[in-house]
Amino acid sequence: MLIAKDRLKDLISAIAGKMEFRPAIIEKDYYLTVEFGFNFLNTRFIELFKRKLTDENYQGDFRINFGLTKEQLENLQQQVEPYLLPVIRAGEQFDLQRVLDRFNGILRIIL
Repeated sequence: MLIAKDRLKDLISAIAGKMEFRPAIIEKDYYLTVEFGFNFLNTRFIELFKRKLTDENYQGDFRINFGLTKEQLENLQQQVEPYLLPVIRAGEQFDLQRVLDRFNGILRIIL
């Protein structure tokens, strides 16, 4: 997946906005971000992301499982099969814990 440099700013803004927790968005965009090498250490992205958390007055610890409770994580896991698997490539697997572990590592660095 190649992204023109002039489109990168739009992509960074879009991803920063989507990082507000919405389960289906996080699951779907995982493939566009982590798997295809989006640079979460990009200074502009980090600025936008931190501003988004501040603007939304987010109080949780976003660095660990997006600040989700055990119940929210269980709900998210239950959504994988009915909502995500039908829209990913045939035969492709999705491991929610793997996604959480990857984002935990990224978010611990940038927050």
